[in-house]
Amino acid sequence: MDDLMTRLVELQSKNSDFFIKQVHLGGMQLSLCGFDTLMDFSKTLFQLQSMAQGAPVPSTLEDLAARIGGKTGLSAHDVEKAVTNGKLIAFSTDGSFRIMLEPVPASLHRSVSEPQQETVLMGPHDAFQEDIHTNGGMLRDKLKTDKLIHLRFTVGKHHRREISMFYLEDQLDKHTLEYLGAQLQLNEHIELDNLQNLAQIMGHRWWNPIPTYLSTELPIQAVNFLKRGRIILFVDGFPYAFVFPKVWYDMFCSAADRQFPHVIMYFIRVVRVISFITALILPGLYVALVSVNPDVLKIQLALSVAQSRVGIPYPALFEVILIFIIIEMVVEAIQRLPSNIGTTITMVGGIILGEAVVQAELISNLLIIVLAATTIASFALITIHASFFVRLAKYFILAMAALYGILGVIAGLLVVAIFISHITSVGQPYTEPWTEGGARHE
Repeated sequence: MDDLMTRLVELQSKNSDFFIKQVHLGGMQLSLCGFDTLMDFSKTLFQLQSMAQGAPVPSTLEDLAARIGGKTGLSAHDVEKAVTNGKLIAFSTDGSFRIMLEPVPASLHRSVSEPQQETVLMGPHDAFQEDIHTNGGMLRDKLKTDKLIHLRFTVGKHHRREISMFYLEDQLDKHTLEYLGAQLQLNEHIELDNLQNLAQIMGHRWWNPIPTYLSTELPIQAVNFLKRGRIILFVDGFPYAFVFPKVWYDMFCSAADRQFPHVIMYFIRVVRVISFITALILPGLYVALVSVNPDVLKIQLALSVAQSRVGIPYPALFEVILIFIIIEMVVEAIQRLPSNIGTTITMVGGIILGEAVVQAELISNLLIIVLAATTIASFALITIHASFFVRLAKYFILAMAALYGILGVIAGLLVVAIFISHITSVGQPYTEPWTEGGARHE
């Protein structure tokens, strides 16, 4: 028994789902091996026996391999790799002749379904799934052109994972393609188990709260990005299309917006921009006007604000931080509880909690309005990453407002703008407008 057969027998002893079976195909004795959890063995064997039957009867193993559509000339490394990828391997009795066969795969993937995390108001309701080949087929089905190019990469030192890259060759900025390809080749040893690993492969800095890629589960969104000169990556096992490069206005613009008339589309986008600014500065503005610069308000408004805080036993900064920490816990609870009860429980709990803290004079009525407006505004943005960034950045502006008042709010906005302007996505500035071929504006 050669070394390869020894390793396969050892693999069988360690894995209950690995098999080595003796069969007759075309009048010849063969050994078949593979993982039965990755294939439907009974259907595969029936298919092979049907293909091997008929005249003329194969006289050699090479003839049999050609009859059943197998690949020969495999090294020991090729066999081990093929087995772990779900292929069926056939051996001669002495193990010297090897054939790689494509089995009937096991049903491991769900069918195409509606999006789970992105809401579609108007447009197609299909969504990507975990199978990388299904996702590639969905993309080609919606973009029927010979300009759509598909490249494949594998990353991971011990656990190899496939990555598919799609782009339109007549729309793409060549420097972006070269940069992305170089990053994948340079970091091919990194294990790709989660999206932090993907960001690491693409050169994303760990301390940057803004991801340098955009993820979407909507094929219509992916097609729109391809037409605008972007690159789409699919990672096997992830039900998303990852878009490179990412630019600033992706927080405000969606392909679904174009299902509406132009006036409505621009109105929706303006609302998102206002929501972004509101979520960033409103808590800091409250602290600045209440604690540092109440003199900028008209006397009637200043008195109204002061009256709303009568009886509050601590400074406005502590008041804001306390209530926003509570709302962060509520948002996290919504994501963790089952969907059929999570929203109801947290909504009722939020109402009861809000009413209780106001009655107990722990926070002011005005802050409840600020809290509601800020929370709603932070979720009006397109991507969940943008929402997380706004929720985080508002605390920095809040601290600046507590120290320097209105001037601190303005300085905080300036610092956030400078930070965003220094970000790059696969070698492209984050603040650069981007369309066909890396041109200007959406």
